[in-house]
This record gives sequence, structure tokens and C-alpha cells, in this order.
Amino acid sequence: MALDIQRPDPSSPAAIASAQFTMSRRGYSEDEVRDFLRQVSVEVSRLIERERFLQSELKALQSRGPMDMSAVDEATVTELLGAEAARVLSAAREAAQAMRDRAAESAENIVREASREAARVLEEATTEASRRRTDVTTEAEQEIELAKEQGREMVAEVRAYRERVLADLARRTDEARRELERLVQERDRLISAFERARSAASGVVGDLNAFDEAIRDAGIVPPLAPPDAPPPPRPTRDTDAQFFDVRKFEDQNADNTPDRGIVVEPEASTTTEASDSLNEGATSTTADGMTNDNGPVESPTDELVTAEPNSPVSAESNSTVATE
Repeated sequence: MALDIQRPDPSSPAAIASAQFTMSRRGYSEDEVRDFLRQVSVEVSRLIERERFLQSELKALQSRGPMDMSAVDEATVTELLGAEAARVLSAAREAAQAMRDRAAESAENIVREASREAARVLEEATTEASRRRTDVTTEAEQEIELAKEQGREMVAEVRAYRERVLADLARRTDEARRELERLVQERDRLISAFERARSAASGVVGDLNAFDEAIRDAGIVPPLAPPDAPPPPRPTRDTDAQFFDVRKFEDQNADNTPDRGIVVEPEASTTTEASDSLNEGATSTTADGMTNDNGPVESPTDELVTAEPNSPVSAESNSTVATE
């Protein structure tokens, strides 16, 4: 990098004293250079005054008349100006030349040092900028990679959660479907068992109705009350309950019996067959795998033939058993 440095005029003491140079971190001491420049300025001022004096003397000599310059040599000058003046003039010339040489060399050194310093600073700045750019690029790439990794982990977690939810949903759907199928099968078995029980109960009711009609036709007991008739009163206390005495009932109704040798045989076979059919239906239902949560299946015959101890049906049944 070229630096534009304006060199001071070596013939002007003021320019030499106020000369400015480019600052550098590694260079000559500014104070020493400034002191030296002041000394040089003083010396140049003295030499300039001396030169003016000599110029005036020369003009005076020229006013005297022309001289043969070919005959003028160092000795003649020394003779005319004096040995001291010649020596001073020679020293001034040598000092001025030396100063010019030193100033030029110093300026060249300063320019060279400034160029090296500028190149070094530029190289350091370039290296630092490259390092920072590399660091920023590396950090950005690391952040981007970290963000990508976190994104992949989040996607994997979401996918795993979705798979778990779908698997749980499929499992629950399968369980619900199996439970529904089981309930449908259970419902079908219950409906089938109910139909069989109802058929068996209808057969038993029909047989019992036929049996009741046979008993009424025989005149053993009065006809049953209609279904809409109110039920007989129940005892208010357990102590008022009385057991049915079959023998006493037979003695009281002995005169009303036409012929004790005639025994009305109920259609026991039909009732037994209906009861056996109902039991077989219950057994087959249990064999088919029906699970009754309320306990074992009871025969409808027990519910149909069970009556109160004082009811006409119970009395009729007990009379028949006693007659047999």
C-alpha cells in the first residue's frame, strides 16, 4: 500500500522544523527526531545567513571587475574568502548533503516500515476476519444441525406416540368387537333358552289346566277363582300362620265324596313329561355354554304349582296325594 508523504523542503529551516511524518507503532522516537530537526533547522539557518554574507561579498568582488574564473581554484577561494569561510562552506555543503541523504533514507525507511506495518495489519485483519467468519459459519452449522436433530427427535416421538395411540385404539376396537360378539352370542343363547323355557312352561301350564279341569269334573274341589279375583288375605303375623292338615280336610269332606273307592288319577305322566322336558331344556341350555349370573336355572314347574297352604289348589293337590 503506497503512502503519499510530502517531504519537507531541506532549504527551508521552518519547513524542516515543522516537518510531519506518518505515525507508526515501530519507528524512531518522535521526540528525538523533533530535536534533531530543530538542530538541523538552526544549523541550516546559520548556513543560509553565511551564504547570504558570502553572496554579498561575491557581489562586491564582482563590482570590482571581471576575474579569470579559470584561475580560480580552491586555493584562490580560500585566499579570497579565508580558510575559515571555505571550511564552513564545505562543511555546510557536506552537512546539507548528509542531511538530504539521511532525510531521504529516513523517509524511505518510514515508508518501508509503514508499508510493512500496513501489510501486517491488513494480513492480521484478513486472518481475524477469516477466523471469525469460519467460527460464525461453524456455529451456524452446529445450530442448524442441532435444530435438525431436535426436529428429527420430535418427529420420531410424534410418530411413536401416534403408533401407540393407533395400537391402543386397534386393541380397544378389537376388544369392543369381541365383547360385542360375545354379548350378541350371549343374547342369542338367552333368547333361545327363554324360548325353550317359555315353550316348556306353556306345555306345563296346559297340562296343569287340564289337570285342574279333570279335578273339577271329578267334584273334588270347587273351581279356582278367576285370574282377576283378589288374592286371599295373608296372615298379619307369623304366629297366625297355620299348616294345612290333610287328614282333617279329608274327614271334613268325607261326606261330600261320592265314592272313596274312586280315585281320580291326574295326568301325572303328562306333567312329568313336561317337567322332564323343561329340565332337559335347562340342561341343554347349560350344556350349550350359557352362563346364568343369577344362579342355577329353576324349573318353571316349581313356580306354577307352588301355592299358599290355604289355597284351593294346594288343598286339592294334597287331597289327591292323600287319596293315593
